Amino acid sequence: MKTSITYIMARRVMALCGMLFCIGLKVSAQQKLYTMTGNNVNMRESPVTGRVIGKVREGENFLVNEDKDGWIGLWHDKKHGYVSKQFVREVKTKDFSRRHLGDYMGNSAMYGDGYSLATLKERDGYVILNVTDYSDVNEFGGMRAQISFTYIGLPDDNGVLFTHMPYPYHGDMPVKNQLTDDCKIDGDGDFLFVGEDGGLYTPLRSFWSQEETTAAAEEPKLTERSLFMLCGDVKTMKIVRAYNIGEDDDAPLSDISYEYTFSPAGDLRSVVKRDVSGEKIGGYQFTQSGDRFHVKGIRPELDFTADYTRKISNYCISYSGEWELKGVTAGDYSGCLYNFDMNGRMPAQSFFEYAPPFITNGDGEYDNMTYTYGDNPTSPTRINMDLQYGGDGWVFDADIKGVKTDAHGNWTERKAYVDGELFFTERRFITYYGEPAANTPVVTGTATDNTVYTIAEQMPEFPGGMRELMTFIVRNLRYPALCAENWIKGCVKLKFVVEQNGTISGITTVSSPHPLLEKEAIRIVGLMPKWIPGKQKGKPVRVTYTLPVNFTLH
Repeated sequence: MKTSITYIMARRVMALCGMLFCIGLKVSAQQKLYTMTGNNVNMRESPVTGRVIGKVREGENFLVNEDKDGWIGLWHDKKHGYVSKQFVREVKTKDFSRRHLGDYMGNSAMYGDGYSLATLKERDGYVILNVTDYSDVNEFGGMRAQISFTYIGLPDDNGVLFTHMPYPYHGDMPVKNQLTDDCKIDGDGDFLFVGEDGGLYTPLRSFWSQEETTAAAEEPKLTERSLFMLCGDVKTMKIVRAYNIGEDDDAPLSDISYEYTFSPAGDLRSVVKRDVSGEKIGGYQFTQSGDRFHVKGIRPELDFTADYTRKISNYCISYSGEWELKGVTAGDYSGCLYNFDMNGRMPAQSFFEYAPPFITNGDGEYDNMTYTYGDNPTSPTRINMDLQYGGDGWVFDADIKGVKTDAHGNWTERKAYVDGELFFTERRFITYYGEPAANTPVVTGTATDNTVYTIAEQMPEFPGGMRELMTFIVRNLRYPALCAENWIKGCVKLKFVVEQNGTISGITTVSSPHPLLEKEAIRIVGLMPKWIPGKQKGKPVRVTYTLPVNFTLH
């Protein structure tokens, strides 16, 4: 894992003065984040008496390893030097959340006496940062110059990792379609830190909120179940995958079967791996003490142990520690983390056979998966698989079809096709805490009526009633930019089924003034929590519900 801040020159003319962020995903235990409180502070070659080798401006920020005798060591303008601690302030970082979305103002990285305005927002699950630098009105003979940048990325533990810098950025185009290689930021990406003081920090900037912000919606509630995109209080999950490959195919693929057990809180408790015949070929048991875990297991005839610390933030699950396959190999979990977008989906995953959750999709050491989603956040519509084995690699671009789900929305069966040919069939067998297994008879008093009612004795209701429903819509609505620019407004009517367990299914459009408004209305319904189901004769039943979503402009 990289722990130092470096500067990356942008490849676009609009950013000739350089990128504005820092590489590195975490503030390590040995590092501290500092912000400059003095302006044009001397940076010396060595503390106290060293010659001056540069100037540091107010609002610039640094990750620091050296901190002693009243001086801090830092990298600035490609040089290492020291500044006095009397001109800096330590910044404590915190997890990023929706509360940090909004408008900010800060120093300018482009104009010496200017300022910058920034907007941090969410779109399609990604974090978008728009920054505009403004010069002082006197800097160009009474004319105020300006220059703008747009960054796209995903939330992380203590900030946002930006991976792309599109120019121009299109507000009416899906974000994923704009994440092309020609606008990808070099290296691992650029990082924006969130401070406990409410500020946003990059090497060349400090931003401050322009208004009090509140959470627009609940953050995703991540647990280790989330590593499998599972919803609900899953107790056990068995996953079976059968590949459809020819004898001449040299890809490291074998049919797999994994069995997982979770605690009521969603922590991993055990893993069992079986071969195609059902014989156990590996397994792990987990002992937990807070966020510390000890894992003891068996790889084929070899003892395996691991000790690590797990951290779960709003949008990231990360691990740090060490593992050992006795007498064969050992390693650590530096950089072992899983990021989620702001809708709780995983855009990508990298699996390593010795790292949580101890699964690989082939016979190799590790594999990388990139996902494309449709309406179902628990099952992608497309998976790009990059398998690594013995120094070789295999890449498969698979379309996911034939998806079946259970009452919780978790997929239970799906098929993958590569170039129109069946690649694999996959099934999951899931049980839940407090619910009978799938093959257990339904107990007395539980509804078995599968009829979809248009009118029920007790109609379904959003938690808290109509007022809370309207509040939820207003807080989550993101007016499509193209529609706003062209004054397109109106009412989108959606119809869906509220299931017996309160989940929503079968969303269809009754009427809509514009496809983008329709897409936004469907997105909002997809974010809704479970409803209070409708009832017929005192038992929960499936009921059709029609919901108008009004888009207005003033």
